[in-house]
Amino acid sequence: MARTSKFIGGTVLGYAYQGAVMLFGLWMTPFCLRMLGQHEYGLWLVGLQVLTFLLLADFGIVAITPRDVARLTGDGQEHGKSAELVQLVHKTSRIVRYQTLLVTAGAIVIFLYLPHKDVRGPITVALVAYCLSYPFRIYGAVLQGLQDLQYLGRVRIVLWAISAAITVSFLIFGWRLYALAFGWGFNVFAQEAAAFVRLRRLQPELARWGSSRHTGSLHWKDFTHGMWLSVGQLAQLLLNGSDVLSIARVLGASAVVGYNCTLKLATVFSNQPLLLAATAVPGLSQMKSNEPRERVFQVSTSLGQAMLIFSGALFAVVFAVNRSFVSVWVGPQLFGGMSLTALVLLNLLLRHLDLTLAQSLFAFGYEKPMAIKAVADGLVSAGAAFALVHWFGITGAATGVLLGVLLVSLPTNAVLFSREFGVPLARVFAPYVPYSWRVVLACWAGYALDGYFHPKNYFAIFSTALATLAIYGALIVPYTLRTPLGAYAWSIVDRARDNLRVWKIRWSA
Repeated sequence: MARTSKFIGGTVLGYAYQGAVMLFGLWMTPFCLRMLGQHEYGLWLVGLQVLTFLLLADFGIVAITPRDVARLTGDGQEHGKSAELVQLVHKTSRIVRYQTLLVTAGAIVIFLYLPHKDVRGPITVALVAYCLSYPFRIYGAVLQGLQDLQYLGRVRIVLWAISAAITVSFLIFGWRLYALAFGWGFNVFAQEAAAFVRLRRLQPELARWGSSRHTGSLHWKDFTHGMWLSVGQLAQLLLNGSDVLSIARVLGASAVVGYNCTLKLATVFSNQPLLLAATAVPGLSQMKSNEPRERVFQVSTSLGQAMLIFSGALFAVVFAVNRSFVSVWVGPQLFGGMSLTALVLLNLLLRHLDLTLAQSLFAFGYEKPMAIKAVADGLVSAGAAFALVHWFGITGAATGVLLGVLLVSLPTNAVLFSREFGVPLARVFAPYVPYSWRVVLACWAGYALDGYFHPKNYFAIFSTALATLAIYGALIVPYTLRTPLGAYAWSIVDRARDNLRVWKIRWSA
């Protein structure tokens, strides 16, 4: 129950953060365009995007740390008392400091080869903040592995709000791109520094700078411990852009606009279910150390069901209102059709299910086959998208990406998942079948409502979406409460009641 409580608390704060960022982003984009103009704001977006390449410089070391920390603390020992845990954190910290030299060299290269001199100053501010914060990245990963999720969630929300206030204030005062740079840089550096201060206070033996000198000599395998994660990240870049690049190459850039507009509503909300899987990785790693295999299988399956509930709601609502939304938002001429909508949503649904299996396998140490699978998925998706777009247009690109998950990712992860827990493939997929037909039924009910009322404004579209969501909930919730996932749902309700009771007592006092 303690592990579940931490998971629930971290997830709630994560969704609060994502919701705030999404709403603020919808307001911030037109505000920046008014204050900076399209050209200058575009320069910042392009320059900032280059920074993402620096994330690959750690070879997956930081990404794999939460799992390793969770594995070492899964035997019930008191945090920080395990000599192996202390050794792991200190050695990883030492590796990250060496990697900081590589990141700094990469930052210098980025600065020298920026195509627009006008953005060099602001991007330099962002680069300096990123390089200064880089040695502290390990401590946030350690806290995540120790399941200090609520603290991380609260700090992320508070520091993001401060950085947003800095950005808006500096823009009003006329600092232009430097306002964006200082706001971004503050958020990056402050989050990593806050994690270091937290770990230094709770477990000081894990956050001592001088101690890393006594970890012995480093070997090449220490630096490549998370290499397969970097391979998977590169493959993900290939996968994410294969459909758009295929459309642009074959049909031209104008066709990409209609494709992106049709996908917009789905992509805005597609990351919401992923938070469940990402937050659960440390807990799954701990459970592997001290829980029966059947128990871990049940928890992994419940996580997959929770993901499918969120993804199914996304599928049903977007399928119902996407045609009306795109028509009101940018015009009916840019709507790619219901076939494209269905293909995109089916791809998202299956990839969310595949990600649940993948996150569980990653928690159990399967990063190498996961990376190889990701590369194969990316190659199949890119090749199929490029081939099919010649015959089927933009729907061919979506079909190609869908083939990647159907032919590569989902079968591979299902087989590995089946072998890990010693269960037949039928049992891996059986818990999700009752949800599938309920999702389909809710989709067609919502689509019928949209076709009957023909919403012509955002309020009518929102009303149709709520009606579809109500139908979906009526179909899904009663069944869910009869499954093992229902126990977790009731624990959330009980936790909310306890918090409400505490607030009432404090308020009355």
